[in-house]
Amino acid sequence: MCRDGIIISAASTSLSSVIMYFLALLYCFLGTAIVADVFMCSIEKITSSTRKVKLKHPTRNAMCETGSPEEGVEIRVWNPTVANLSLMALGSSAPEILLSVIEIIANHFRIGDLGPGTIIGSAAFNLLCITAVCILAVQSPTVKRIHETFVFATTSLFSCLAYIWLLIILIVISPNVVELWEALVTFGLFFILIIVAYLVDIKIWKRNKAYLNEEYQIDSADDEKCKEGDIDTYLKKFASEMEFGNDMVKATNEVSNHKTLRYILRWISRVYPDLSPDQQSSLLAYKLGQMQNRGSLWYRRQVTRRLTAASRKIDLEWNSKKMLEEADEAKKTAIVGGAIEFSARVYSITKGSNKVMLRIIRHEPTDKAMAFHYSTKNGVAKKDVHFLTKSETVQFKSGEKIKEIYIDLVEDATWRPGDVFYVHLKLIVKENQKYVRAFVTCLRQNNESTFNVYYETEAVTAKCDKDYKGISDGVLTFVGNEYEKYIDVRIYDDMNEEKDEIFNIYLTASTGGITIGPNKRAVVTIICDDNLLKNITNIRKLTSYYFKQVMYGSNTWLEQLIQATSVNAGDIENATLMDCVLHILSFPWKVMAALIPPATILGGWLAFFCALVLIGFITAIIGDLASILGCMVGLKDAVTAITLVALGTSLPDTFASKIAAQTDNTADNAIGNITGSNAVNVFLGLGLPWTIAAVYWSTRNELFVVNAGNLGFSVAIFMATCAICMLLLIARRVLAFFGKGELGGPVGPKVLSALILVILWLGYVALSALQTYDYISV
Repeated sequence: MCRDGIIISAASTSLSSVIMYFLALLYCFLGTAIVADVFMCSIEKITSSTRKVKLKHPTRNAMCETGSPEEGVEIRVWNPTVANLSLMALGSSAPEILLSVIEIIANHFRIGDLGPGTIIGSAAFNLLCITAVCILAVQSPTVKRIHETFVFATTSLFSCLAYIWLLIILIVISPNVVELWEALVTFGLFFILIIVAYLVDIKIWKRNKAYLNEEYQIDSADDEKCKEGDIDTYLKKFASEMEFGNDMVKATNEVSNHKTLRYILRWISRVYPDLSPDQQSSLLAYKLGQMQNRGSLWYRRQVTRRLTAASRKIDLEWNSKKMLEEADEAKKTAIVGGAIEFSARVYSITKGSNKVMLRIIRHEPTDKAMAFHYSTKNGVAKKDVHFLTKSETVQFKSGEKIKEIYIDLVEDATWRPGDVFYVHLKLIVKENQKYVRAFVTCLRQNNESTFNVYYETEAVTAKCDKDYKGISDGVLTFVGNEYEKYIDVRIYDDMNEEKDEIFNIYLTASTGGITIGPNKRAVVTIICDDNLLKNITNIRKLTSYYFKQVMYGSNTWLEQLIQATSVNAGDIENATLMDCVLHILSFPWKVMAALIPPATILGGWLAFFCALVLIGFITAIIGDLASILGCMVGLKDAVTAITLVALGTSLPDTFASKIAAQTDNTADNAIGNITGSNAVNVFLGLGLPWTIAAVYWSTRNELFVVNAGNLGFSVAIFMATCAICMLLLIARRVLAFFGKGELGGPVGPKVLSALILVILWLGYVALSALQTYDYISV
């Protein structure tokens, strides 16, 4: 009979009991992940808090206006590196750390095997298996490198020192005993790690008095750059400055400088002139969303929400990409009338003719065959009285740009000035393609010669290539009975509130003996957009709306409960059968997590502590279930810790790191935080409970005994595998054989690297288990 746990009682050993406890353990892992999601929401709320500072020389520029010195600027309270190594590391490792604390208190301040074993086992799995998964996740031959190399080197060094320190205090200084000062130093190294990582992150050796101003100054935007269509770098700086990575909706709503959005929207309107305000807002939200500073917690939360059907299915990225593809296709084929159009707007009919010829022009691309349909329609001139009805499908061959069609006329019909009929033209492949309409007019003149008319534009108050697209050598060609044609000039909406602007179109010359009349100039007036401010405000609100569709978290308790009790957070229309199944399985945990106060209350701290207590409760259950299950199948707690418990607590991180490796441009979020998390696990997961126990036993004038056998051997084996893993990552970064990147690279070396790491983990587990069962004596 196995021993009862703190909360869970042990049943009699049987196959059904083993299955029951195993399923209950898995279900508790799911509950921990769900509550940890709320916990991480509170952490993100806390670490995104800002304070207002005053700058000596505030900068006014295109991205933001700091205003007067009294207004100042909002800056983040938490340094990103400090947040990653403190609260965010606690968020990702809370179950392991709490398990260690709970176990040592439940054991009357005596060391156990489950907590420390889980700490070391999770570290081994994270460093070896998650790294292997991330290496394979990047598609070959792409490579991704760690960008923050100084921070990674610092956390890696501290991770190694953490385990070396454990060996020193357990084996060298005071064998099998942890003294109070040793426990305090172990716990204190956590704060030293944060301080050193912070100093490295801000590059203290390069820091000067202008650092604060430098960090929050932004280069002025060059108004001409938007013509180049390269806005991503600009948007990235803008998103970073406005803190979109933490609260995109709030940041968008607080953009008071309309020049910022004006510049961005000007770029969008030039590159994609046919997008509606709603589509522009969707594109802006997508672009800014891509610029988010997504940390490892973001990816873990995304995995948890997908596994529990707790996120909306509205895919802003997919919709925006589809919209951009359609816009790009339209730009390639649509030249003011579609992919095809008539050569002239009006055709004349020569007296006595029995047919009229119309020329259809096809614009680029012309590398594929394309079908179109045309049909005649009544105007003042009627079918069967003036012309014969015709409805026909014609095909352009590959490379063919001009096609002639003929409309038969009724013989001896009486034509008068103003008698017109219409020909409608449409593409076959697009049902919603607009008709291109040409007017056919009977003129009692016989002129079927071909001639050219040349034209150009001239700036007056409007600026060429800024307010309109200038033309210097335009040509109109009249062929046969073409009578009226048109000139197209692209107008640019520069999103500026300004006076009406003027430019001219001049007819400069002609050929074929044709004389240009006295009216050689057309004056074009660009009317000011009086609704500019209103349009920008509406687009800003629409952008915030799109952000809300994909954001995580809730503002009120009621919203939390509604989202928890609804599949896909209320997006029922797009729910699948699997979504419903996952929702039913996770429903009790989701409702329990929804009872935690929202992160908007008290800056997230209330949710932080409430979630921490709930995670501790579930972790205590996990410890009981794991210990009882291990007992039933003949596993000691030390082996159960480095296998079942370590894998269960690390699986969400595995999937999160895999997504980060596939989607991020660098390897930082995928593997860059592993070493820091491992160091924090030792300093907090072992340092905190050891400090508590050491203080307790010191008050009783007794020693805190820690058997160095199992733990010391496990740490030594892990140190050896850790050293090999670090050497492999260095080799992958510097050697061309691996692609010169920590992740990805050529297929063969990539698979080889992953295989080495998995073998190292299996070796670590096997050797630790053999030592636990005394097959290896130390």
